[in-house]
Amino acid sequence: MATGPETDVFPTGKHRTSSYLRRFGISSAVAHLALCIGTAVLLTLAFPRPGWSFMAHFALVPAGVLVMRTTSLRRLAWTSYLVFFLWWMLRLLWLREVSPIAPVGTALVMGGYFSLTLVALAAVQRRFRGTMTATLPVFWCAQEALRSRFPWGGFGWFNLSASQANWRVGQPAGLLVQNADLFGELTVSFLIGMTSGLLVDLIARPISKRGARGRLRPRRTIVVAALVWGGLILSALLYGRHRIQQAQALLADGPTITVIQTNVPQDNKVSSTPEQRAEREDELFVLSEQAVRDHPDTALIVWPETMAPYPVNPEWLTGQRFYVNDNSVALDQRIQQFTSDWGVSLLVGSPSLLVDPGTGTISEKNSAVYYPPEGRYPNTYSKRYLVPFGEFVPGPGPLRSLFLRFTPRDPTTGEIIDYSIRPGEATVIYPVPTLEDEGTDLRVVTPICYEDAVGPYCLDLVYAPGGEKRADLMVNLTNDAWYAGTVQGYQHLQIATLRCIETRTPMARSVNTGVSGFIDSLGRVEELVQIDGQHQEIAGSASRRIRIDPRTSPYARTRQGLAVGVCAMSLLLLLGTLVPHRSERQSKKLK
Repeated sequence: MATGPETDVFPTGKHRTSSYLRRFGISSAVAHLALCIGTAVLLTLAFPRPGWSFMAHFALVPAGVLVMRTTSLRRLAWTSYLVFFLWWMLRLLWLREVSPIAPVGTALVMGGYFSLTLVALAAVQRRFRGTMTATLPVFWCAQEALRSRFPWGGFGWFNLSASQANWRVGQPAGLLVQNADLFGELTVSFLIGMTSGLLVDLIARPISKRGARGRLRPRRTIVVAALVWGGLILSALLYGRHRIQQAQALLADGPTITVIQTNVPQDNKVSSTPEQRAEREDELFVLSEQAVRDHPDTALIVWPETMAPYPVNPEWLTGQRFYVNDNSVALDQRIQQFTSDWGVSLLVGSPSLLVDPGTGTISEKNSAVYYPPEGRYPNTYSKRYLVPFGEFVPGPGPLRSLFLRFTPRDPTTGEIIDYSIRPGEATVIYPVPTLEDEGTDLRVVTPICYEDAVGPYCLDLVYAPGGEKRADLMVNLTNDAWYAGTVQGYQHLQIATLRCIETRTPMARSVNTGVSGFIDSLGRVEELVQIDGQHQEIAGSASRRIRIDPRTSPYARTRQGLAVGVCAMSLLLLLGTLVPHRSERQSKKLK
């Protein structure tokens, strides 16, 4: 129990110590750690696995109570940072495949976001004593918005909204998560944060006070907060129900799509032998041929990210013949022969090589190369949203040199493996001919790997700047061998589900090592590649007739309005803590 001068951190409107908070203030470091650990545990349970989505609504309660009751911002800062640094470390252990220091460096930044959010929120509560039903979601969503963008493109995993998205076949469309098409995934995070905030208000502050006649009555702020929360949650559930019912009448049958799943280890991509490359190539064609035999109405086959054993981008094959390896030419011809023989289109995940005509320097991109039933499409989409440390090393030259010292080395040559690639430059919409309605093309965009984790970017792929919908299907080509067989594969699928709801566009996912399959525009996981119930570390295929959604998303017009709003509000509240309280100004005048 806190006593003495420390209780002055709990001023009332008249800048006097509150007896209630003096009695229940939290000063023990052990209690600080315990409450932060409580939030960390609840967050873990909310995501796969076990994926208990309801836990997300309570996850911020322990940390929120600590924010309301802490007697020391300094103690709150170091205890929360320690807990959430370790939490992020455990979540990011798969980055060891890139470099042993990558999990540490990323966790240092991500843990800082969580800790700074709690400290900032506590400072605002000390100054204004506002309801946490409002301030907690504002600050938490501002943290999610900033963390998803900064630094170096950000890291948007483990946002509260993702916990509400589906990741198993057969799960019904969630009502609350349908609101992601209003202002993006932050809409759902805000509603979840409000629930935690209301619970914090009920736990950590007096819910009643005595009136003029000594009778107890509920505090007006608590009543108003509860009514606002109830109204928003009810409206969100009704809106979700409306969008689900609306889809039943509007979704139209599209063509059959086939996704191929390979099981290529990450080290095989880097140090594979010619024999292994030949085996990988043959496997892709065998799986594709078998899929077309089983589903003759297939219009498009998709190979996973960078699984083509040799680059087949048009620039490399047609413009730089002097440099081209015969294997690239042979693979290109084999693909064209396959699409012509079977009358299908093929999307190939391939590394793109380009030669600078002036210097002869060869650079690499991560691309989706499209082959229609006849020939090769002239334009190639290359990944634009690169992953820090996985695809480029951010920061100045010394930091890059230090990082590369700890990256894996080629087992054959002993040379350092530099995963850095160049970003793409433009959105490409692939026109896939459909078998049922000749002359009508299926408009396809291809977010590659981590790009499906970035909501604003996928929105820009699907919608033109004016808000008109320009794509019918998202095809995500991914290599998840970085965390093959672990729970992160399902978490990646869950994040992709949000993109379908935000844009009201279905998605087909072709993922090396899994999880591959289909998601509809309501966020339902319709089918996954599986063998005996296993979805990861297997090779196979899945085919499905997609359902095209003609609806547009309000998010295409609101864009980043909510993100800007919560960031601006958080900043204004923080600046407000720097303005002296009226009682402080009066005391200065008396002096």
